Amino acid sequence: MRKLGAKLPWPKNVWMGVSVEDSRVFHRIDDLREVPAAIRVFSCEPLIGSLAGIDLREIHQELRQSACR
Repeated sequence: MRKLGAKLPWPKNVWMGVSVEDSRVFHRIDDLREVPAAIRVFSCEPLIGSLAGIDLREIHQELRQSACR
């Protein structure tokens, strides 16, 4: 995703997201940060392990808050 993302056009209406099942795939969030999409999101499903230590910098705050309600 990181390599391809820089080569694609990213209109404002295109969201990009990844699934994060546990801490083994946190690298997906790092890759997502590098994509110039207007909105970057992630989903924790199926949640199969701990997300302790997850770094949510540059992942959209308003979406995190609504997902936690």
